[in-house]
Amino acid sequence: MTKKEIGAILFLIAIILLLVFFLDLLPLLLLAIGLAVFAIVIAGLIVGGLVLIVAVPYYFVTKPSEVRPGSLMLEQMKER
Repeated sequence: MTKKEIGAILFLIAIILLLVFFLDLLPLLLLAIGLAVFAIVIAGLIVGGLVLIVAVPYYFVTKPSEVRPGSLMLEQMKER
């Protein structure tokens, strides 16, 4: 980026900050940011919950079984 582009970006940021300050938009801006963060967190919790509802039973159903000789209770009961 050239110095003119950086200067233009800084100028636009300064104008935006002045408008926010003079028009008293800071409370609305903070409210909007807070609501956006809240919505993202709630959406993440919902998606995470749905993933767990689907993934946990799938994990237990598709887990390979480990059956070795002598590991079954029937064989231990026959020995008694």
